[in-house]
Amino acid sequence: SLSITSLQLVQNEINLIEPDVFQANQIFTNTLQILDFSRNYLTKLHENTFRNLRNLVELNLRQNKLEFIGEKLLLDLENLQNIFLENNKIRKIEKNSFMGLKNLLYLNLDHQHLYNLEPYFFQYLKKSKELII
Repeated sequence: SLSITSLQLVQNEINLIEPDVFQANQIFTNTLQILDFSRNYLTKLHENTFRNLRNLVELNLRQNKLEFIGEKLLLDLENLQNIFLENNKIRKIEKNSFMGLKNLLYLNLDHQHLYNLEPYFFQYLKKSKELII
């Protein structure tokens, strides 16, 4: 059977990811470890976009136009270790956005439009080794 561990859709002018695109394909939910949508035109992501990608270890969304990280966006990504979000336009990160990311080691939020980081922001990042904000 087909097994995809890495999907790199870099610099493709993508501005929308359909909410159930990964759930509809078992080849992604069971084996995908690296997902790279860097250098595209994503402005928002539906809360179900990454649902059930339980084996995902690295998520790269750098250099898009994201403005918001929703509370449920990363909910099922319990094995995620690295998140690259630098060079977006993020203004708000919801309170529980990083809840459940118990294996997160690296988070890059450099070059955003964040104007306030609430104390809750760090509560789920206890295992993280490197935070770049």
